[in-house]
Amino acid sequence: MLKKLLNLTRNELTKQYKKISIKVIIAITLIFALALPLILNSTKNNDKNFMMNSHKYNLTSIESRIAELSKIDKTENKIEKAFLEAEKESVKLSIDNNLDYHDWRNNEVLSYSQISSKIVIINSILNGINENIVMTNASKSANPIEAEELQSYLKLSKEELKSKKDALTKEKEEIKKTIKSNDYIAYVKKSIKNRDLTIKNTNTEIANLEKKLNTNKKEISNQIASLKENLNTEKSLLKLDEYRLKNKITYEKDNWRSNTLEEMSSSINALNTPMMSKEEFRKNPPEYMGMGKTYEDYKQIYSENKKKNQDNIKLGWYSLNNNIPQLDFDNGARGMTKATYELFIMLSAIISIIIAGGIVSSEFSKGTVRLLLIRPASRFKILLSKLVSVFLIGYGVMFLSILVLVISGGFVMGFDSLSINVLSVVDGNVVEKSYFMYLLSNILFSSISVIFVISLSFMISTIVKSTALSVGLSSILYLGSLPITFIIANFKLGSITKFVLGYINLSIFKLIPEFANMMKGSFGVTLDVKSGAIQLAVLSVIFIVASFITFLKSDIKN
Repeated sequence: MLKKLLNLTRNELTKQYKKISIKVIIAITLIFALALPLILNSTKNNDKNFMMNSHKYNLTSIESRIAELSKIDKTENKIEKAFLEAEKESVKLSIDNNLDYHDWRNNEVLSYSQISSKIVIINSILNGINENIVMTNASKSANPIEAEELQSYLKLSKEELKSKKDALTKEKEEIKKTIKSNDYIAYVKKSIKNRDLTIKNTNTEIANLEKKLNTNKKEISNQIASLKENLNTEKSLLKLDEYRLKNKITYEKDNWRSNTLEEMSSSINALNTPMMSKEEFRKNPPEYMGMGKTYEDYKQIYSENKKKNQDNIKLGWYSLNNNIPQLDFDNGARGMTKATYELFIMLSAIISIIIAGGIVSSEFSKGTVRLLLIRPASRFKILLSKLVSVFLIGYGVMFLSILVLVISGGFVMGFDSLSINVLSVVDGNVVEKSYFMYLLSNILFSSISVIFVISLSFMISTIVKSTALSVGLSSILYLGSLPITFIIANFKLGSITKFVLGYINLSIFKLIPEFANMMKGSFGVTLDVKSGAIQLAVLSVIFIVASFITFLKSDIKN
């Protein structure tokens, strides 16, 4: 029996591979897998080019506006021009030093710009310009100044203003020097100095409040608790700065250690965000919560985000202390493969749909089905051989294309990173896992969608005997599962998406990690991929059984 099945499967595979269309599609997929690492590697500098073009466009707009204002002799226009001149100076600083999105010096340029705006305000006050005119233009500038800060300047004498201006000018020149020399060490030292000062001032403030506890115990206790949270945050951030300085970790965007520190910094700051009270939530719910969410929903999301941030910090320190780059910050073949392999699972699914959609129905439309049935093989073996051949082609293309992707990525970006383990947090502990085991388990999980669409397309092809309907419907459901899910959820029918529809394309959950969060935040729909995968597997079995029952019992008249 097995030998006959193998012969039938081999014949079916030969028949499929003889089709020019199948050869072309598979060849294109493999060429794409071969070329993708080269394409991604060649587009690494696009961010910098885009940033430079953005700065140059901004500079042109500022210069054009300055030229217009130069023709108008009004006080308010002169102040606006002064603010624009300050902004122009900052933009030119970014262009001259070729800064991109990921450059640490962007923070210094922002500080430089803010100081320039403050100097413009001080000059305006020294020149006796009306404070309302100054405030109006300051609020419209690139770096709006708070009314309280303006008022503090207005209270100073001319000598104090000049002294303040001199101090700001000196600070501005120091920042400019740091930017031009790309001296990240000086930048980190300044950050450490500022954090030390903040910690010292916070401790002083806590000590002063503790002396007043008897006057208003509840309110002051809350203030002290809040200050202690801020103090812990500053101490944690100081620890990151000290680690960067000690290990001389630069801010380059491809430096995984720097990216790890930045991620940890974001998580530490996020942990310092206090949970809203019920009243605060009612008055001003967070934007990410979407419409119609309750306070209980908010508390659950807050708790999940807190755990995620705690895990990020734990992963970060383990990664740094053990010299193991996290997968998200890997710029080699390992990171590239992780970001792109799902594309080839999707391409394999489409190829499988095309083959499964016509493998049975085409026999009926061409009238060759009777020739198959006059063979000594049973109907069951004939249909099984067709199904097995679809799975072999689909999974064969999938694994082969991903293998080509990994090898090509290795040649372009180096094979070294492929031997590095993947880190994750399990039950509060950081664990290591072989990269190839991680990749294989993820491929097999996402490929459950491939099994589902093969089963669906195969069933329609067998029962309805229509290639067009089989391929069309299966493709729409697979490729359109994301927009269809959003549309249904928009009509307040989000619960429907929990059953199969939201899970048809499991690759979406990896390619767009925010998908599940968007569904939960915007529509209150919690998508559980493990539950979805089980649903797909069960339905796949049902579809296959239905196909065999129909084929075995149907009266073949063609």
